[in-house]
Amino acid sequence: MCSLDEYVVHDPDRGWELAPGGAARLEAHLAQLSGDALIDEVIDVLAFAARLHDLDPTSRLHLELVGLAADRAHAFSAAVQRRQMDRDPSRTAEAQERSARKAAAFLGQPTSPRFDMPRTCKTGQSRSARP
Repeated sequence: MCSLDEYVVHDPDRGWELAPGGAARLEAHLAQLSGDALIDEVIDVLAFAARLHDLDPTSRLHLELVGLAADRAHAFSAAVQRRQMDRDPSRTAEAQERSARKAAAFLGQPTSPRFDMPRTCKTGQSRSARP
């Protein structure tokens, strides 16, 4: 577990901000990690970002930290998916299809061609035609 004190600084006049070179050092640190160690660090960064936001909601530092952590977690996830695809492409393709259907359902998008027709309201008008 790293201390984020080496990546951020607090200036009484300007508030919290990344230390000089802090973003690059944090990215390099996260890039060295994988698996549970990476997950633990990402959680620490997100928790620290949440505390920063509570301390100073006007600061954008928490957004930068969340972005750095999310980028590294996404890169790691993509690498794992590529390795899985190399091992068994058909199984991974099925999993990706299931994942896409779940995401579409979560977002309220149609998951089947039968839902592609315009929905109508009780008056028989298309929803898009309503004022």
